[in-house]
Amino acid sequence: MFTDAELSLGKIDKLLELWAATLISHSNSPPITNHQDLHWQIDTIKLGNIQWENTRLRYEGPHPEMTRPPEWKTAQYDIWHRNPREVIKNILACPDLEGHVGYMVYQEFNGKQRQYSNLMSGDWAWKQSIRLILFWQDIVAEDLSTHGSMFVPIILGSDKTTVSVATGQNDFYLLYLSIGNSALVLIGFLPIPKGD
Repeated sequence: MFTDAELSLGKIDKLLELWAATLISHSNSPPITNHQDLHWQIDTIKLGNIQWENTRLRYEGPHPEMTRPPEWKTAQYDIWHRNPREVIKNILACPDLEGHVGYMVYQEFNGKQRQYSNLMSGDWAWKQSIRLILFWQDIVAEDLSTHGSMFVPIILGSDKTTVSVATGQNDFYLLYLSIGNSALVLIGFLPIPKGD
């Protein structure tokens, strides 16, 4: 209902009423009563034990004195997000990714020809790791708590999308996080203010 059919709130309620009607003769009721209940149940799903959080923001800067301020300066915006640090910890602790995570940078060659397959085989990751090793070599070697450390680059990406289910056709920028050596996770919905 929610993802595939993208039903409107009214259609969701109608479908749930029909479902409830089929269960009356069995003295039973459906586990979802209406669209609000459906959204509440979706919002309480824990994905990787990291809850979605909601922050409301509004423009706090100056407004024009002589004219009416643009709508985006007076509107309040909901930003849905998950804690990036907790998401990263969750990715690194995921047993399903064992053996599929690139734990170190590498250079691969086919004869004399350099080959690139992912971020950890690229020049940037190599230079970052070498720079870290040269700069921190003595510190890392002397501090036992840093032994076994690995280079974990944090990459953020964004993509505009329209979310019509339960939002009334709002545009958002989806914010994705990758640790560069494995996994891509959605961590935020950033609203797009309307106006000039």
